[in-house]
Amino acid sequence: RPTLGELEGGEVVILSNGEVFNRAIKSLANGEEYIVEKTDYLIRHIVFKANDGSVPSNPYVDVSAPESPSPIYASWDASTGTMTVSSQSYKVYANENAASMFCNLSKLQSIDMDDFAMDYTKGTRSIFSGCSSLESINLADQDLSQIVDLNFAFEGCEKLRTVSWPETGGFGDDLDMNEAFMNCSSLTSLSLSPFSNSKITGIQEAFAGCSSLTTIDLSGLDLSMAGSVTGLFMFCTSLKSVDLSFIDWSRFEGANCWVFWGCSSLESVDLGDFYMPNAGRLDSFFDGC
Repeated sequence: RPTLGELEGGEVVILSNGEVFNRAIKSLANGEEYIVEKTDYLIRHIVFKANDGSVPSNPYVDVSAPESPSPIYASWDASTGTMTVSSQSYKVYANENAASMFCNLSKLQSIDMDDFAMDYTKGTRSIFSGCSSLESINLADQDLSQIVDLNFAFEGCEKLRTVSWPETGGFGDDLDMNEAFMNCSSLTSLSLSPFSNSKITGIQEAFAGCSSLTTIDLSGLDLSMAGSVTGLFMFCTSLKSVDLSFIDWSRFEGANCWVFWGCSSLESVDLGDFYMPNAGRLDSFFDGC
């Protein structure tokens, strides 16, 4: 993984951090100052375009990081609802901190990532949170190996049906994924293969509100460092069966409640050696099943 200026054939040109990028494209589209918490209803498509050093003819803003050797422009086409992010480098690299990068773009329908790379990215907290119109996310060509923070990453993606992962590799060694897929109510299935390389350090409410999820295979996950499974499948109202027999329940301490709360279709659960002598709370563990 080259550092700035070491990349053969061109320098590594990096975007501003996620929140700055989010604020910049929302403000450009709406003609006024926008913050991450403000929901945008105008941006429908985002296209990343490399090998383009020209100044856009449409309204634009510089969205490159301060240390980036050349600018990256985000230009806005109101007629199509398209935000084009162009760089003279052959890739548009996301910042190390890409948290909230696309957060609350509620009408976003597509992201063209052919010229986009996450090779240097560690933090993706809330990166797609609130993208309630997005039906698919293609991460198949991304290097996700530096990512250690996936908290709230897909939270509130109500129409999300598919996430395409890389065929090989996965996330960073230690990974927080609390509330990662919370309220992804259209997901019917989900491959967790990229998570098998990591020690999961946080997984609370990771799948809470995934009301269309019928089955899920967590057997490949290393949860030996997770502190709690509170709310893990809360209100997964279509979930019928789950195998958690691989979990060492005895190591959990403190609150581990609401795990299957509201799982009204649940028919079978394998908990293996379900012994939790140090758990402070187990209330509503199967409430509503």
